[in-house]
Amino acid sequence: MECVLCKNSSVDLLCEINVVNLCHIYSRIIMQDMSNEFNGMNSIKYVKCPNCDLRFFSPVVTGSYKFYDLLSQKMGVNYYQYEKNEYKFAGSFINENDSVLDVGSGCGTFKKYVKGQYVGLDFNPSAIEQAKKEKIRVINESVENHVFNISSLYSVVTAFQVLEHMADPRKFLQACLDALTPGGLLIISVPSEESFVALQENAVLNMPPHHVSRWTDRSLYSLENIFDITLVCMEHDILEKIHVETYLSLLANITIRTLLKWNKVEMVDVSLKKRIVDKLSSYLTPLYRNVFNSSLLWPKGHSVTVIYKKHKSSQDYC
Repeated sequence: MECVLCKNSSVDLLCEINVVNLCHIYSRIIMQDMSNEFNGMNSIKYVKCPNCDLRFFSPVVTGSYKFYDLLSQKMGVNYYQYEKNEYKFAGSFINENDSVLDVGSGCGTFKKYVKGQYVGLDFNPSAIEQAKKEKIRVINESVENHVFNISSLYSVVTAFQVLEHMADPRKFLQACLDALTPGGLLIISVPSEESFVALQENAVLNMPPHHVSRWTDRSLYSLENIFDITLVCMEHDILEKIHVETYLSLLANITIRTLLKWNKVEMVDVSLKKRIVDKLSSYLTPLYRNVFNSSLLWPKGHSVTVIYKKHKSSQDYC
């Protein structure tokens, strides 16, 4: 099997996921059977590239428009958040003379942090309609197609919580760079495998068909060796309020497992043992809520934001 990012000829198997169990957990969230998203597959492999450290699922299964529409309806405002730490951080690198292409923009929530020209790209019809009502320009088009239709390039390209959804991350990143002027900035935000996210069980929103890759700091650093770019800055966000309860629940879960000496963790687990641990954890979580009531005690947040500069030429490293 070849790495989808660096094209290394071999990868390491980390685990194999039972699709029936995965669909069972999805049904709790979306309240519908999602088995048709997997085209009759019985299992999916989760692998790691020893060269670039990217973790990804194979075969690649990305969500349909119906899947994302159902998910956004079910999660409501929690799916397209208007305030994010990554938005504020990225916005500090953008000035009024910049032209910004926001890939996977949703309804254009990042627009309020952009002083100059803003264009969003998204496929969700309801998100595009919402952007239209707010007079935000969002186009129903992929970045790969967009680069062929634009008359001038952008000085900043952003992709917040998008890269992990891409079946071909290398092709996607190259298209983002093709849309950039030489010396322009590529700003990417992804869920961080250096955070509590990596420890979660049954976190189906971090699995296919929602997320198809997982990113460590090392894998993000490796992009400098694959593309004509230099890493300018990497910023792990602080734990956001929307993720505090998830983190405390995880902490309680780990404590119960440790006490019971049930230390083996499965990425997807529908066993009775797992249900027992979850039930016991639910009694411990309120206690942790009182103990960890200060942000000074919280770990790294859900996401990491990375800023790269596109080289002006192959010999001009900025």
